[in-house]
Amino acid sequence: MKKFFIISLMMVLVCSAFAHEAHKENTTAVYGTVGTFVLYFNAGINVERKIWDPGYLLLDELWLHGGFNGWKVMDKNGVSAVLSIHALTGKKMLHFEYGLGLTYIPGSATDWVVFPSVNFGVRYQKPGNSLILRTGIGFPEIAYLSAGYAF
Repeated sequence: MKKFFIISLMMVLVCSAFAHEAHKENTTAVYGTVGTFVLYFNAGINVERKIWDPGYLLLDELWLHGGFNGWKVMDKNGVSAVLSIHALTGKKMLHFEYGLGLTYIPGSATDWVVFPSVNFGVRYQKPGNSLILRTGIGFPEIAYLSAGYAF
């Protein structure tokens, strides 16, 4: 399972490294996220790659999302890795965003604990613009804010 996750994440990163044709549509996004709730704190870096653009009302775009997070709960801390699919609605600058996937948290040197990853939020991203701002709720971030760049 660990090898599958690492290979999948590497595929997202390699695909984003390919040169894009000259057009205004952004197909790759990189952003940082911070999340918190009471005694919990989470911070991470994320990469997304657009994988489908059907243009439906409730499913305008589908993105493959991968990320690495550091977290702290009271006196415990650790890392986690996320692999999920995010869907966006709307074609203007404000999008409703929802996602589902898996969160991997190392339990020991050889074992990884797997939890579901889920998020619901709002994304500000003008078509063809590079700035991304996100906010919402989910796991592992809980209540989160994100800022990043699309290209």
